[in-house]
Amino acid sequence: MSSLSLLALSLITNLSLGMVKGSFLPYDFAKSGQIETVVFTAANRETESFGQLYLAGSRMEVFCQLRYRTIQDTNETRRELVDRFALNGMRPRITFSNMTRNSSFEFNEFVVDENGAYWKVNISKSEISQDNFSLDSSEAWQYYAELGKGLNLFESSGTLVVKELEPLLNLQFGDEVHGPISVISPPYGAVIRHSACSPGVSAIVPLLDTSIKQFSGCFLGVTYSYFTPSSMKWYNLLHLSASEPDLFSICKKPLFSECATLSILDFAVLKNQMIVITSQGMLVSQIFTEALEMARGQKVTFSRVSQVYPPLDKDMELGILQKDQVNFHYTAHCHDLFISKHEEVLCLVYNSLQSPSNGSVLLCSSSPFTTWTDMTPRSYRDKHLKVLGVGHDIQRDRVTLLVRDITKGDMRVEIFDSDTQKVSGPPFHVDPEDNATRIYVHPFDSVLFVYGSQVWKSLDGGNSFHQVSDLDSDDWVTSFSCDFYGETYSFTTRLGTIYTGKTGIHRVRPIKSGDSGPRLKGIVGSIVVEQARSVLTLHFHADNGELILQHNNFEITDSTNLPITSFSSMMLRILSETTMEFFPLCYSALSKCGNLFDPTHVGQVIHSSYGGSAIIARLKKSVHGSRFEGSVIAEVIEPFQELQDDVTNHPLSVSFHGENATLKLADAEWRAEDKGRTIILPNGLSFIVLDEINSTTVIAVSHFHWTRGKGLQETYTGWTLYDFSSSKLANTSWWLEEDVCRSVLISSREGDAQFIHLDSRDNLSLVVSVISKVLSGEWPSVRALPKLLIGNSKLFVVDSSYSLGHLNNSLNLFIKQRPQATGSSSLTVFIEESSLLCRSSSFTIAVHSGCPPSKMLHFIYPFTASEDALLASTVKDTLGVVRNKKLPYNYRPPSARGVGIPMTANVYHADPARPQYRDAFVVTRSTYRYKQCKGKAKRSHCGCTRATKVSSLVQHSDCIEVVYRLLFDEKLTPRFLVLREGREAETLTSPYYLEELNNRSDFEIVNSSNKTVLQQAVVMEQAKNSSIYFYGSGLFHFRAFAVQENYTFCDLEAEFLVFVDETPLPYPAKDIIRACTAMGFFTLLYVLYLWNFHFRHNIINELEETHK
Repeated sequence: MSSLSLLALSLITNLSLGMVKGSFLPYDFAKSGQIETVVFTAANRETESFGQLYLAGSRMEVFCQLRYRTIQDTNETRRELVDRFALNGMRPRITFSNMTRNSSFEFNEFVVDENGAYWKVNISKSEISQDNFSLDSSEAWQYYAELGKGLNLFESSGTLVVKELEPLLNLQFGDEVHGPISVISPPYGAVIRHSACSPGVSAIVPLLDTSIKQFSGCFLGVTYSYFTPSSMKWYNLLHLSASEPDLFSICKKPLFSECATLSILDFAVLKNQMIVITSQGMLVSQIFTEALEMARGQKVTFSRVSQVYPPLDKDMELGILQKDQVNFHYTAHCHDLFISKHEEVLCLVYNSLQSPSNGSVLLCSSSPFTTWTDMTPRSYRDKHLKVLGVGHDIQRDRVTLLVRDITKGDMRVEIFDSDTQKVSGPPFHVDPEDNATRIYVHPFDSVLFVYGSQVWKSLDGGNSFHQVSDLDSDDWVTSFSCDFYGETYSFTTRLGTIYTGKTGIHRVRPIKSGDSGPRLKGIVGSIVVEQARSVLTLHFHADNGELILQHNNFEITDSTNLPITSFSSMMLRILSETTMEFFPLCYSALSKCGNLFDPTHVGQVIHSSYGGSAIIARLKKSVHGSRFEGSVIAEVIEPFQELQDDVTNHPLSVSFHGENATLKLADAEWRAEDKGRTIILPNGLSFIVLDEINSTTVIAVSHFHWTRGKGLQETYTGWTLYDFSSSKLANTSWWLEEDVCRSVLISSREGDAQFIHLDSRDNLSLVVSVISKVLSGEWPSVRALPKLLIGNSKLFVVDSSYSLGHLNNSLNLFIKQRPQATGSSSLTVFIEESSLLCRSSSFTIAVHSGCPPSKMLHFIYPFTASEDALLASTVKDTLGVVRNKKLPYNYRPPSARGVGIPMTANVYHADPARPQYRDAFVVTRSTYRYKQCKGKAKRSHCGCTRATKVSSLVQHSDCIEVVYRLLFDEKLTPRFLVLREGREAETLTSPYYLEELNNRSDFEIVNSSNKTVLQQAVVMEQAKNSSIYFYGSGLFHFRAFAVQENYTFCDLEAEFLVFVDETPLPYPAKDIIRACTAMGFFTLLYVLYLWNFHFRHNIINELEETHK
């Protein structure tokens, strides 16, 4: 164990002894001492509980403190905690991550000033993103903070909002409103939409009655921090600053006066557009990235959709469309590039007022959202079905519909396959006594929620549902929200109660009661902030004619553990020293009573005002006589105390037959408060007192039916009395409460990126452990076992096993991919038996089965040097051969027609100010195309960097200045590595083939593979030392393609350039010179022959003349 780990362990031990005796891991278990890191910037100091950092410029200064979560949080307690660890040399770290990369930073400065003690670090945007922020990226940036490195100490997490990446924060929608918004009455509702990747970035539209005040129905509010006043901007989408309606206005009439009663009915914020439906039409915004290319702060234009659906078009044309007729339905998902094979889809449900009994029409559209298609399932048409909710399960590729049969009153949830539109499973029928109004699909783990008069939850895509709430008949859900990347969800009710729950636990708990404090009226929305630190409720009110958006922040801590009292009595039965059974009493023997307990109560704790507690482990459905509808089994946490009453010292005569009994005291009297109390005999029989016959005799019932003989007639001493009678206002004998946290979930991947990419041959190993708390004097509670939930089970094969210990239970997972299966799925490990007070009871990662975005093929040049050396000087290898070649300006490689006739469109080392390279022919002058230098006057304007000047990519050809030089008599044996972020480089083992990007063919491949991929493609393998011989000179630009063959899901490719130098004269000059040389040689021979013939002829003539 490292010295740092030993130091941390020592600190934890010392801290635990000072807080909770007998507790280990105090930061998650201690009832009054949970600790967490808190990170914030100067700008969001007041909203640190929102779990959000905001990066608006090129740098941000981040501060870190430690705080208690469950006791009073003050500057003094924070300073004490920070000092304790800082003096021992420990520092926190913060890691920023998205689905492809992460960057970690240590808080390197310790500061003590008048504001307290804290650590500090200054971080630049480029350090976080590694210079890879992109406007069109759809990535969520998260942060993870902990004390130390890899110790999982006091960890916390949240969202990083990068202003540069959020179109809502960089564009203007109509006129910005700087003053107050004038209203006469508060809105009757509101529509809230969140950014898919940063839920803290949101937009809100108040729904105002324009008949009361004209020109008031088109206001839009945008926030970067959950609608806090300092983070909000308001816009008027009418754009009244113009003299008449223009492109920037959602009014498409000739005059503004015709839009006086125009009101927004619904809107949707998509990744790159905003869609608005008004009483007069549907409008589609300009694509955000197009507007941002013009300038930041640019006003967005709106265009009207000419045709949506004929009856709807008619209602909009007449201006009579109302809010309850239309609703947008959109399931946000951030990582669309990897999660879904389908385009981003927005759906609209339309209900006609002219024919309300005809049912709903489901209209859907995808980008650019100008064409809408009737997607109403065939089985729904002409059947009077009203669509109440639409959800897209992106991972499973399903559409979920909540529908109500208008004629039958039946309400059900049905699942349809996105491609075939066929029902893919049995429907879920809502109980006739209940009502459902909406559905919600969790954007990260695809848990499906249905809510209305109750809340139901499905962990398996709709195959089964659990009811998690137990609302009264006069109460129902008014708003619902989820932590986008966490497990917590929350909902508010009509009576003003706020409930929270966790996706893996089948119950909820109230954190704010409608009966305590000011009633929350007029709630228009609720938001669970990142990592479930708190719940925000939003509501509008009018103050002196001014529209005010007010939000209340309810922090989720143990202090919000509200008790649940009951007006029912229970009978106690002792099964063992550690196990109890409770029987809720039904006072009427003639009519059926409703169950006091239901599955939502499993895991809650029964407390006695006389001392003692037990956690509900399971329900028993069997009926114990007419007086009991069922029972619950509970495991003892703290032993229940019997009543210390003198009456138990007197003999008790029992007359028992069937389930009824009379109990008579000797020398003592019963009292009125004994009604509903439990009497336990020495033989274990339990009775609950129903009523009094006289002062010494009462009527009681038991869980046991005595059927032998004439019944039981006995007198007992040593009997005991317990009180679980019905609550009496201030005198509550028992109540239910959420249990304290007794288990913590620890993952082997804690702090890693939450989006994991698996290629075709990859697998994933994961160990998730549950550590349970046992304190002296307590019996262990239900064994907590981690369970696995797979969003899309079609992608993976899972091997799992449990490792069980006294306190530590581990789930070992080995996840393998199914052959050729691509897609994305969430993997959630959760503790079903966990307490809702635990900071975390689940661990979720998203796994993408497909090509990892950072995986790439990399060509290894035989000789490498730095960019500076390649550009500035001559670089030689160990043999003294120059290996870098600076290309001529506007260079273009030879074509098949000859060296002097380049025909490729690629220009290398481009400079528009200089003449073209070898442009004597028309075909040469007409085929070149600039890239970076297009429309530029000279090379310095082309934006070339040092990296692009030595690049190997054809897309950078204008900038490429220096390439690798190869001598003509040398061969090239390509070598490739497969690179991937976070992993060691691997040698390419797959075969590959080459494409010459300038259409050159004057080379030959030797030692090729015997495999075939494409027609005329020669396959090469590194194992065979496949090589290239060159017949021509000049630049060769190759692109290599890896042959997949289940090797990878990626289209791996890499480019490399080679300049072949010191070659013989190229074709056709070489042949011409050869021909000329041969002709010259033969001419010389002929001349010599003629000369010799002439010379010999002259000699012969001379000799003949001499002879004469």
